[in-house]
Amino acid sequence: MNNGDFDNAVRALDEGQVILYPTDTIWGLGGNPFDQAVFERINEIKQRPTDKPFLLLVSNLEQLRYYVADLHPRIETLISFYTRPMTVIYPNARNLPDHCLGSNGTIALRVTSDSFCKALIERTGYPLISTSANVSDEPPPSRFGSISSIIFHKVDYVVKHRQHDMTQSVPSQIFDFDEEGNLKMVRP
Repeated sequence: MNNGDFDNAVRALDEGQVILYPTDTIWGLGGNPFDQAVFERINEIKQRPTDKPFLLLVSNLEQLRYYVADLHPRIETLISFYTRPMTVIYPNARNLPDHCLGSNGTIALRVTSDSFCKALIERTGYPLISTSANVSDEPPPSRFGSISSIIFHKVDYVVKHRQHDMTQSVPSQIFDFDEEGNLKMVRP
């Protein structure tokens, strides 16, 4: 990891800018979720409706517990042993601004396994907005070279870390809870 690149990403986030960065899944658009202008700007870049919340990345289970009022007892085990990145839509979100939440008070969170993302979150002290780096309704980029020039020209900072990684990436699986409180897969 290039320290200058990392410091520039942190500075951009702290200044309310939008970054293009690699995650534990695909390349994403990110920013400070507590800054509503960042949230609106990412919607503008993606050309998507503003009433659709983004998922947030957290660095560890402790941070996850801070943002989820009632953490399902099996979640910790699933996160620890599940091999593919797993995003969960949690009911009863807390300590987050309303613009981050779904209309029913839910929040999509993922404990990231990526060391660069973990370091960004730990340095800034807040979770990161994480949404695929594509225009809405277009396929998400499977690697850096697949990102549209439309996205490149609208973000404030492009992270250099892992730009040359040719691994084909896929989005995380998404899980939600049914009425009985059981975990169900929303996106395989």
